[in-house]
Amino acid sequence: MVTDEIGTFVGPDRVFSRDDVLSRPSPVPSQDGVYGWWFRRLPPLVVASSCCRHQDLTLLYAGISPDRPPRNGRPASKQTLLERIRYHYTGNAEGSTLRKTLRLSTCRGMDCTGS
Repeated sequence: MVTDEIGTFVGPDRVFSRDDVLSRPSPVPSQDGVYGWWFRRLPPLVVASSCCRHQDLTLLYAGISPDRPPRNGRPASKQTLLERIRYHYTGNAEGSTLRKTLRLSTCRGMDCTGS
């Protein structure tokens, strides 16, 4: 049932750290699915009053992997959950919507340049 899946997503049994995700073997499965980024400390200038909270964590980002095809006709990503989440941690920031979004929210009202 969808409400059970949403409940599990916004109230996870376990949240994995960067070290967990990058370990071998990783606890993150190599399959399709959704994922979320939970934060203990919010980045500067981020307003999270409408975000889901679980224990001492705030859900600031949700993603899906693989993604649906973009509207520009390019092929969709074929990355699994494990590949996508590892890419968020170790890949190019321009390919990570999470990292671009956090940078924009951190730089709001400031003069930020570079990457």
